[in-house]
Amino acid sequence: MAIEFVTQELPFTVDAPTPKRVQLWSKFAGQASTGSEVSIVQAVYNGFWWELAAVDSFGNVQYWFRALQSSGDRGDAGRVASWMDLLAHELAVGSDVVASVAGRFSSGEVSAPRFANDVYKHHETLQELLQQIRFYGISLCQQWGFEVPEHLAPPSTSPTVPAVGEGGERL
Repeated sequence: MAIEFVTQELPFTVDAPTPKRVQLWSKFAGQASTGSEVSIVQAVYNGFWWELAAVDSFGNVQYWFRALQSSGDRGDAGRVASWMDLLAHELAVGSDVVASVAGRFSSGEVSAPRFANDVYKHHETLQELLQQIRFYGISLCQQWGFEVPEHLAPPSTSPTVPAVGEGGERL
């Protein structure tokens, strides 16, 4: 059975951490003087690693999506679904790492408003992207008659990040 497509391109993109964000956190790393601050640096760079893994998976989603557009082969559709599942998993783990860092800032364990604000905004961005990927992946699986893979299905709970103002203060 051939797979039919409505969309010509994926409705989302996954980008690597920007040099600006990496430089920002390099500054924080250079200023880190407590165990808590060093631990936050480690967690942020762990989050970068998960985001880079997601970029690689996104490349595979794109490859198999294009192959599917050319072939219409159900096997290629299964590969798209599998890679999207891995992509959702990697972004979910990266988002959880960012949420844990945000929680440490919001608890007052470390006070660095500029860096806290970056974490809060980035967590929101990752959550929005993850939601787009899950929505699109679920709709494709339903269209193709596939069972929705584990990581594309929305979780029952998700870490929350407190609302903050421009200066990083909790609202």
